[in-house]
Amino acid sequence: LAEAIEAEGQAGAAEGPAGRYREAALAAESTPAPAYAVAAESRDGLGPRLAAALSHAHMLVFRPREADAAALGRLVEAGWTTTGIVTLSQIVSFLAFQIRVAAGLRTLAATPAT
Repeated sequence: LAEAIEAEGQAGAAEGPAGRYREAALAAESTPAPAYAVAAESRDGLGPRLAAALSHAHMLVFRPREADAAALGRLVEAGWTTTGIVTLSQIVSFLAFQIRVAAGLRTLAATPAT
């Protein structure tokens, strides 16, 4: 399982955030970004729930603009409950926030004092 998750992590490596805005006023600021899908050979070992969670986490981190009802529906189809979806989304979003804070603090620490 750990090897499959590691392989998917490497396959899903990207830069972001990116994606398309649904709002007409922001559409010009959209940045194309490929959608991530768990590889077919990994899907059996991961199972439908974990595979859907990895895809959802990738979307929240790299293409948050594209979070919508269809994305949540894919989790429901994979067997996630409403409570589970909220918990998963909160954990992923909080971790992404922590990573951005740590990067900002590193930048501030590397900036010479004025």
